[in-house]
Amino acid sequence: MALTITSTNAGVQNYIDQTMGDEDVTLDEFEALSKAADRRAGNLDYPALTDTMAAFQKAADDLAEATKALASAARRGEITGYKLDAVMGVVEFQLAYVVAGYETYFEHEEPMP
Repeated sequence: MALTITSTNAGVQNYIDQTMGDEDVTLDEFEALSKAADRRAGNLDYPALTDTMAAFQKAADDLAEATKALASAARRGEITGYKLDAVMGVVEFQLAYVVAGYETYFEHEEPMP
């Protein structure tokens, strides 16, 4: 299984290409992407979004940590083969849900409820 992402933002796409270009994301690449994302958020100067952006960053960090914890639990439980594929499929559905939220709330011009 593989999950890919692309961005219409050239800067973001550059990081994606550097990080995931060889389909083997190292811990150093992962941490560099995390730091770059935090720097981008820190560069925003929109006081009305400060608290909400901090909550979003924390949610992203929590999601990354939960992904790590789930993968570690699967390894410890010796989940392999079709069982691991099933777990990875669930994770991919959840990540697709997050991306769909972005598409729904940021990409559409319609007013939100």
